[in-house]
Amino acid sequence: MFHDWGRFGDKPRDKSWYDTAQVCINGHLINEMSVSSPDHNRPFCPKCGCQTITKCVDCQTDIPGFYHVSGVFVGGPPEPPPAFCGNCGHAFPWTERRLTAARAMTEDLDRLTEEERRELQETIEDLVRDTPMTQVSAGRFQEARREGWNWCRERAAGHLSGRYERHCKESAHRHVRS
Repeated sequence: MFHDWGRFGDKPRDKSWYDTAQVCINGHLINEMSVSSPDHNRPFCPKCGCQTITKCVDCQTDIPGFYHVSGVFVGGPPEPPPAFCGNCGHAFPWTERRLTAARAMTEDLDRLTEEERRELQETIEDLVRDTPMTQVSAGRFQEARREGWNWCRERAAGHLSGRYERHCKESAHRHVRS
């Protein structure tokens, strides 16, 4: 039996399958179809300059990308990269980096007591996982953000550009809504 799989490698065109996503270690999606459209692959991210990966760094499983359905054209925006590997459960590098940044932010919130800071750090893990505690954690983080945002804004104004300050605020807002 003859199979013309062409540039899709070992992926038959008459079946549905997940392509492999290429993502930088900061979580920027580079190519959601790195197998079927390798001409769009990049060794480094054009947004942040960091290295790109296509496999889980822990178990070497491909990062799921675009879902090809035989005979169907699917359009629309790409899905964001997953936070955790579906094979081994470990966090992808971009998730670990976000957790590290959020933990660092809690250390800088001088207005929090040591106990509040500890509670907030425990809450951060739940913000990136879709669990029953996610909404509770989001509420706690939002409250801490309200308390600490003025301090954060004052500090950012002294050290950072307005663009970065807006990015910090938008990023914190996105994480709270998730």
